Amino acid sequence: MVPKPTKLLFLLTLTVASPLTPRQNWSCPSIHIFGARETTAPVGFGSAGTVVNSIVGAHSGATSEAIVYPAAGGGSYGTSVVAGVSAVAKAVNSLAASCPDTQIVLVGYSQVTSPLSLDQCVELMDFQ
Repeated sequence: MVPKPTKLLFLLTLTVASPLTPRQNWSCPSIHIFGARETTAPVGFGSAGTVVNSIVGAHSGATSEAIVYPAAGGGSYGTSVVAGVSAVAKAVNSLAASCPDTQIVLVGYSQVTSPLSLDQCVELMDFQ
């Protein structure tokens, strides 16, 4: 188990932007933002991008990455939500294990941010 970050913030938004570069070979940031796109949006942050970019711009040294999941609609919606929940939990747990003092922010719109999905993500996150 890893220590709980001091802040875990869920933001829902209806803005538009493009994804930033995923983290690679970096030191632990003070703030890291995970962004999840809406149903059927192309890979990246989708509508959540403007908020992600605003947070990164307002906090020097903040980093961000897009959650990779299907974001499918129609008959695949349910399995896509499950995949999204799993991807969020895996990404957050991985970061929290490597960088326990990093404040984690989740930004998203649509299926990954539904109340059921948020509850499932929190249950899967390995915080004490």
